Amino acid sequence: METNRANKPRPLITGIKPIRLPLPIHLDLYKLWSRRIVAKGMANIGCGLYYLFNESGELQYVGQSAHIKGRIMTHLKRADMDFTYVTILKVRDESLWDKIEREAIEHFLPPFNKRYNGGYHSRPSGLK
Repeated sequence: METNRANKPRPLITGIKPIRLPLPIHLDLYKLWSRRIVAKGMANIGCGLYYLFNESGELQYVGQSAHIKGRIMTHLKRADMDFTYVTILKVRDESLWDKIEREAIEHFLPPFNKRYNGGYHSRPSGLK
């Protein structure tokens, strides 16, 4: 960095505005919510990742499955898991599933994921 007459740092490259990159879809809650469908009565979806939302639009769970419809039907039978909507991300490359799921869970901290956020309803220290 150079300094100007007032001894304030000045960037070496001028005239370039910072670019704000969009979030990838698996970390963009607005895009995920906008792609939601009603969980009950959904058609056979296939494989990939899924995001479960309650009636209020709060993310409850992030998961992955080779047979998403069957996995979601299993979740619907659980009494402690309240969700109404699901968003499906079709990711054909299974080698990416764990990475994408982990990133989403660490980013959103859904209350019913315990694999990557340390337990039900847990939050890192310092967050409320």
